[in-house]
Amino acid sequence: MTRVIEGLFSQQDHSFPRRFAPFVALVATLTVCGCSSSRELYALDLGSTHRPDLRAPAPPHPAIAHEVCAPLATPTTKLRRIQLAGAWLEPQGYALRAADSADKWVPKRLVLGVLADPRGALPGTLRNIDLLAARFTSAKVHAVLLLGGIARAADDQRRIVQRLVAALSVPVLVLLGDRAGLQQLRGTLADLGRRVVDLTLVRTLRHPAATLLSLPGHPLPAQLLSGPKGCAYSSADLDSLATLSAKMRRPRLLLAYAPPRGAGPQAVDRSLANVNCGSEALRELMERGDIRFGLFAHISEAGGQATTRAGSPLAEHTWGTSMLLNVGSVDAIPRRDLEGRWRHGMGVIVELRGEMARYRRIELPPVSAALLERQPRQRQPYESNAHRPPTVCPGDPTAL
Repeated sequence: MTRVIEGLFSQQDHSFPRRFAPFVALVATLTVCGCSSSRELYALDLGSTHRPDLRAPAPPHPAIAHEVCAPLATPTTKLRRIQLAGAWLEPQGYALRAADSADKWVPKRLVLGVLADPRGALPGTLRNIDLLAARFTSAKVHAVLLLGGIARAADDQRRIVQRLVAALSVPVLVLLGDRAGLQQLRGTLADLGRRVVDLTLVRTLRHPAATLLSLPGHPLPAQLLSGPKGCAYSSADLDSLATLSAKMRRPRLLLAYAPPRGAGPQAVDRSLANVNCGSEALRELMERGDIRFGLFAHISEAGGQATTRAGSPLAEHTWGTSMLLNVGSVDAIPRRDLEGRWRHGMGVIVELRGEMARYRRIELPPVSAALLERQPRQRQPYESNAHRPPTVCPGDPTAL
């Protein structure tokens, strides 16, 4: 191959340096044979006498350190009972559970106010939290769920949760996402009052109206913004949760920061790169555990999008026998969604009744110029990349 390339350039075009011909030959050879790994590339090095065994397995990637918070285990910290939608939920292992007698007199209806991804206690974001808290109160929600992406700094975590607790009279359920450290967040939530529920410790809430299943953390350790102090779950954790879910009362509602793998532009995991970046393992969990309802965040540009578990779009205010919903971001930094519209923060209200659910979005207005001036300069409006061609999702979420 090298001699052929050299001959082509030596006959007519003397401007191409002859010393580059071996590299051109190498590229041509790789193109023809379709080499797919660095080990094959080394084997085709024209100047090498070493030929590695291509049948030997590739060396594993170095492990990424992270905390473990998803295994189902009784916490060492004593859990506190809470009152949720007319029923007292008592601690039982890693669960808060209503008494069996509550089925006779507690209404089979549960209304949740949900927000996610504040990403820090910026002035505009705190204003958004206040606005959502007022809307949740008007809607008479039974609990408020903070679905991860809170903040990296412990002070910001405390300010955000305290803001919700001060503005509300219902339980505040807090899930760990990709930003907070596990022990850091647990320490922050431990002394914020009896109405704060740490969903890294409480893994199931068994209410007569529904069973809530929490999945704290993120599927990909490499994407943890909190580094080795963050929490990632494994396939074994998902297997345990699927087995547990199959035994629980329906309807079952999964609370997870990262979304499952979907299909098409209306899915809850549709990214700015025009690809679906959710976790395939999480999708399989919902199928094996017969979980028909799920609330997710993380991919903010898909905020407010909802589908059935089968993938059909589910419109706002419409009752569905299954529902996957991306709750969006409460962050006040302006950003474009998948349709090119500017958003300034949002939340949702979810209602479960019987074995059906519906939702409605709460779009928040832009922050004032005075508040924008107080935002850090590095937090600029977030433009959409919808014009870019489809690309592979960072970190390959199919790894689990």
